[in-house]
Order: sequence, then C-alpha cells, then structure tokens
Amino acid sequence: MIEMGSGTGQTSVRLAEEMPTTEILGIDNRATVTEVSRNNAKKLGVSNLSFETADMTEYVKTVTSLPEMVVLLYSFHHIPDPLDQKVDFLEDCFTALPEGGHICIAETFLKNDARDTAANRETQIRWANRGVEAFASTF
Repeated sequence: MIEMGSGTGQTSVRLAEEMPTTEILGIDNRATVTEVSRNNAKKLGVSNLSFETADMTEYVKTVTSLPEMVVLLYSFHHIPDPLDQKVDFLEDCFTALPEGGHICIAETFLKNDARDTAANRETQIRWANRGVEAFASTF
C-alpha cells in the first residue's frame, strides 16, 4: 500500500498498525515532514512502514508498478491546475497499478452557501477533530 501526500504519517502509521503484514510506503514532497513521519513511526515501533520524500506526480511517472492500493487522503487537491495534470496523474497511477488495484481518494468539500450554517459548523468541527494530520495534509 502507498499513501501519497502522507504528511506527518498519522494515517500511514495507523494503517501499518492495523495491517501488520502489509508493507506501507508514505510519500510526501516535504523532507522535513518526511523526517517527522519517520520519527513518529520509529517511536511507535512500526516496522512495516517506510517514508520517502518525493513529489507524488513525479513519483508515479517514474515507477513501473504501484502496490494494490494507492491512498490519497486530503492530498489530491494539491496537484496543481490545470485539470489535465490531475488527469495525467490518475492515468499514470492506473497504468502502474496491478490488475484489480485501487485508488482511494478522500477529500473534503466545503459548501459555498453561507446560509447552511449548521452544515458548515459540522464540517469545521470534523476538521478541528482531525488535528495535526488534517493541518499537515492540507497546508
């Protein structure tokens, strides 16, 4: 499994803990954040997890194969416009995925309608509860 845009590694660590027989790779384009991820995994004694510093769009262009599962949690929107770059990234992923492989993209979309205060407040609470990982993966 690979997590693209792994941030501080919170999701990758959790996945590695839940699936101890699965090798997981976290990719983030910020070397300082990748180092934080490595330290977090080391402190928790997670051995089936590694991290690399790389731009995810460049990474998928250079690998010949990807694992069965590619996870993008709050990171897909960081692929710069124009839209063609996002499409190219997905095409590169699907080319490198094994048969039967999957891409899991999870993003949060905020409504533009300020009248829907309750929904906006609920979304804000969810984001606040995500803590450090939401911040690291989003900004």
